[in-house]
Amino acid sequence: SIAIFARNEITVDSAIRFRGGNASTTGAGAVGGDGGVLAIDNALPVRLFGTMDGRGGSASASGGEIRGGRGGQVYIGMTAPVTSLSLQLGRYAADGGAGDVAGGRGGSHDFIASNGGISLAGTFEAAGGGSAGACGPGGAFNAVCDVLGGDLAVAGSVRVSGGSATLGSASATGGAGGTADFAAWFDSIGPLAGTGGSITLSPSSLVVADGGDSAGTATAGRGGTVHLEVPEGAVSMGGSMTARGGFALGSGTGGLGGLVWVVTDANANATGGAITLEAGAILDASGGDSVSGLGGDAHWSTVPIFQAGAVPIAVLLDSDSVVGGVHSGGLILNKGTVFARGGRPNGHGGDVEFHGAGPNSLREPEPGDIRNEGDGAGGDGVFVAD
Repeated sequence: SIAIFARNEITVDSAIRFRGGNASTTGAGAVGGDGGVLAIDNALPVRLFGTMDGRGGSASASGGEIRGGRGGQVYIGMTAPVTSLSLQLGRYAADGGAGDVAGGRGGSHDFIASNGGISLAGTFEAAGGGSAGACGPGGAFNAVCDVLGGDLAVAGSVRVSGGSATLGSASATGGAGGTADFAAWFDSIGPLAGTGGSITLSPSSLVVADGGDSAGTATAGRGGTVHLEVPEGAVSMGGSMTARGGFALGSGTGGLGGLVWVVTDANANATGGAITLEAGAILDASGGDSVSGLGGDAHWSTVPIFQAGAVPIAVLLDSDSVVGGVHSGGLILNKGTVFARGGRPNGHGGDVEFHGAGPNSLREPEPGDIRNEGDGAGGDGVFVAD
């Protein structure tokens, strides 16, 4: 473990390495070393410009029982939130290691800033390790601007994908996609309640929680979850956010699509801020394709309403706590493209729901460019707005 504490500003412009070691044997039972832990806590700003390498080690052997190491864990502000956090121009890796029998699980990045916001412009990775047998699932990324407010700005890339089958694999399952969570809060009992906490993803941003590719008769990995949440602030999304099912390279089934969920009314009073998918931006929770098997379904249901954890849905934009009420919620404007397609062949399209206000004083949001059709015999997804 590496721990950095200070009473004043912390600035790092160098490499920090806490990797797990590689393992190799001509016998059986090689296990890659797990990545370590990096913890940074401080009452004042933290600025990181270098490289944090906490990847799990790889494992190879001629026998069985082989697993790549698990990705490491990065904690910034978890014990005592930092006032603000800036991660710039660097690579921050906590991937799982590759393993012949099983890939390592992706690690985690956990960031909390107390009031000065978070700026993310580097490359953040917590992907699962590849394998010739069972690929590792993606890890977790969590960035939170805590209760005193502050804005969260993303200009870099976040990758929590599942691991994919290694080249030449006879049969290998794809790893499931991980979770990417972004939140910006405010002090709900303060004199200016509801005025803080926005999330902005710039056109250069990339968030990937895709399932991994499979080989042979094995199933590809399901897509993960991308979740953005604020109580009453605005969310502006450029760039690309994906939670797609993995690709089946053989006769296996394509991966199920995941969930992209954006909510600006987390305090449930139907006065959420605006949600805007900017021109050129992409949200994609499609099912994965298959070379000679069935395509994966995107999330869909016979019940056309969102119920967290109970009713599947591919993409949800919510500015009025779904149910609404006397308030119409914040404006929802889709100027980009939303995908929730069924995988080829015969995958079912996914459901897309917008809950909030539409433009020009309309009660229901307009769909914009939504592509949630099924393939072949797979049915189409539905669009719901209120």
